[in-house]
Amino acid sequence: RVLGTLGGCVVVLALSTVATPAMLFVAFLFAVAVSHAFLTRRYWLAAIASTVMALLQSHALDPATGFAIAERAGDTVVGAAFAWGFSYLLPSWERDALPAVVRATGVALGDYTASVLRPSETPDNVAQRLARNRAHEALGALAGIMQRTAVEPRRVRVSEDALSVLLDHGRRLMADA
Repeated sequence: RVLGTLGGCVVVLALSTVATPAMLFVAFLFAVAVSHAFLTRRYWLAAIASTVMALLQSHALDPATGFAIAERAGDTVVGAAFAWGFSYLLPSWERDALPAVVRATGVALGDYTASVLRPSETPDNVAQRLARNRAHEALGALAGIMQRTAVEPRRVRVSEDALSVLLDHGRRLMADA
């Protein structure tokens, strides 16, 4: 996050020396697209683009104030330091959320199974499609826990074997139903 923000500040600094207002507008639109497109794929790139977007947007609102590069970089460094510090003081481990997510997954899979086994109340199967969507979301939440726990300290990690079995069975159910 910090490196992405600093990278975005460098991009805006470079743009500020050569860009016309029209070029800044095009750069803003490009930054909006990149920040949203890469948020879940390449976070560092999304952080650079988000910084460019934020700095160009604030500049567009009041060009007389210039670019708030120092403020943006400083805020990000201070915020990251707070987040890092509090992650040691008040950690939030995935194992704490696991029981509720497993229960919700079981309920969602059960609701979907029941909707498949009972006759449709409407010709377009809205209830069944909604139940299927909730089941997929619940399995996605479980997969997210499995992914995030991989970076936690070994002593607090959730058992990946047990989660893998549950995910496998849930996905097989969804494929068969």
